[in-house]
Amino acid sequence: RFDDDLNRPSVAQSFVQRNGSEHVTLVVNHLKSKGSCGDASGLNTDQGDGAGCWNEARTQAAEALVDWIDGGHAGNGDPDVILMGDMNSYAMEDPIMVFKNAGYADLSEGGYSYVFDGQWGYLDYALVSPSLQPQVAGVTEFHINSDEVPVLDYNTNFQSPWQVANLYAPDMYRTSDHDPVLLGLDLDSHVTVTADPAIVSALEHQTVDVNVTATGADGSPWAVTILTALSDQDDAGLAPGDLADDAVIVDADTASFRAEEYGGERTYVMYIEAVGPNGERVFRSLEVPVEVLAPPAPTCQVRYLNTSVWKKGLVSTVLFRTLADEPVNGWTLEWDFTHGERITNLWRGDATQTGSHVSVDNLRYNARLWPGAWETIGFVGTTSDGTSAPDEFMLNGETCEVVTSR
Repeated sequence: RFDDDLNRPSVAQSFVQRNGSEHVTLVVNHLKSKGSCGDASGLNTDQGDGAGCWNEARTQAAEALVDWIDGGHAGNGDPDVILMGDMNSYAMEDPIMVFKNAGYADLSEGGYSYVFDGQWGYLDYALVSPSLQPQVAGVTEFHINSDEVPVLDYNTNFQSPWQVANLYAPDMYRTSDHDPVLLGLDLDSHVTVTADPAIVSALEHQTVDVNVTATGADGSPWAVTILTALSDQDDAGLAPGDLADDAVIVDADTASFRAEEYGGERTYVMYIEAVGPNGERVFRSLEVPVEVLAPPAPTCQVRYLNTSVWKKGLVSTVLFRTLADEPVNGWTLEWDFTHGERITNLWRGDATQTGSHVSVDNLRYNARLWPGAWETIGFVGTTSDGTSAPDEFMLNGETCEVVTSR
């Protein structure tokens, strides 16, 4: 359908922004002129509708161009395409309607780019694909040629040697008989890059794995590589308990971030490369803010007392209470020893010890814990490496506040 003996072969070239993030493909055309009717036949002859000769050839060329682009043959798969050039067709003629019906927007409507025998119109177009239309920042015809008298142009057929020598000027005027179309773009790849979760929300010093995904305009997944993962605050040493390795790349699409912040809110920043199914690439920076959660209010309290300690043994008392508003029916108190202690005899509870871990269940007569009332257990044990109070106690699976320990 595209007769390149009549139409000049179209040329497609894809361009990428200098930062590599966005692509656009330009398809430049010059369709058959309206004149030179001698070889025209059938629908290519002048039909008397104002389109001149060769309208059928231009229309078939437009249809072939649309199908060629839709088939993915122009550019690198990015849907942002511009059809530009001398279409030798006015705005409502068949070739231009082919482009419009395919979704391309004619940005030149209302202007002119060519003057012929005193009549103005435009044959030169910037037609943009649907995905590119919202990214157009501006368009105008640059009237440096059509308004100028033909005697100034590059044709010297009817000029005297004096005119050739004296009418030439090294400027941009009348370098052609058609005006160029200027098009401004503010490109957006329509690739959506998402962090999940979007906020590092955790208790202080805890880490959260953040997964990054990228999706193309058509919903297709893009392959993600996290190139860098950084914090906008120093990594360690800012305050007591501050830990290092706050931002760690776990694998291509996952990074681990620590919930810490000192002297203001912290934000983690990832620099990401996303590769589409046709090899197109975009680069994005992605910010993930930090929300350090306040520790939950304790639901229980513990007092741990080593009442007697000797070289190989100890006697200890553990007092605990619920801070709930309602009585607790049935309880289990758990902790871990740190010096190899072993319980040999425990009272007011049923104890099970596995390694360093101790679990004590209530007896029948002390199963109920009243709000605010202290319950007591005690034990005799052995030790091979001294003793110290455990760091953490849990009552029915909830971490308790340790208010006294020695």
